[in-house]
Amino acid sequence: MIVSFIGGGNVSFHLSRAFTSAGIPIECIVLKNDGKGPDVFAEMRLLRSEDLRDLRSDIIFIAVPDDKIAGIINEYKFPENAILAHTSGSVPIDVFEGSPVKEYGCFYPLQTLSKSREISYDDMPVFIEGSSVAVTDKLLKVGSLISGNVNQMDSQTRLKVHLAAVIASNFTNHMFHLSSRILENEALHFEQLAPLVKEAVDKAIEIGPGAAQTGPARRGDVNTLKKHISIIEDTGTKAIYELISQQIVDFYRHSE
Repeated sequence: MIVSFIGGGNVSFHLSRAFTSAGIPIECIVLKNDGKGPDVFAEMRLLRSEDLRDLRSDIIFIAVPDDKIAGIINEYKFPENAILAHTSGSVPIDVFEGSPVKEYGCFYPLQTLSKSREISYDDMPVFIEGSSVAVTDKLLKVGSLISGNVNQMDSQTRLKVHLAAVIASNFTNHMFHLSSRILENEALHFEQLAPLVKEAVDKAIEIGPGAAQTGPARRGDVNTLKKHISIIEDTGTKAIYELISQQIVDFYRHSE
């Protein structure tokens, strides 16, 4: 088994490291002319070409931003027998339809990835979809070499999982950023919230987010909510606070 990657971003960086650690050779990392590479893909062969027909790779992973996937599929030339698999949670595999690519699929790692941070790949969820049973089986097999949590999932379900992931991770991280700005204005640091944040996540996983909800909105404490709103200076943050607080109030009022 030999694989290659198109793209020099976080997903390509981490998956190439995971496969290398699993003993799977990386034939090359394909980058655009303006792509970054040498510093982050040390000791890996870099290729800057749209003609990939000479590659020997069994699987070529398209790890580029979602809006670039269709362009890559239609503009690049690929080996006839290689499987092409994009790594997006939101792009269906029918993006390959109408192209010369015969075998294709999706290999979606459900994790927040940054080049500057080491992670464990052992339990990272990977969701697989293939254009045929044979392609699906191959992607499941290669996925199992880097993770013990690999499952088949269709495009529509994967899109919903991606939505849930964005809300749970990206939105939550933005809330962290808003919290850190409030603390910084008082010469305090986000680290002060670390025990709270860790306990909130652990509790939500252990007993479920619904049962884990606490706070003034959950209690219907209108006076505290008004105090908070009165001291928020940024209009965007104020709007977010009001909207989410009201949604929490309404949700638990109607669920009891």
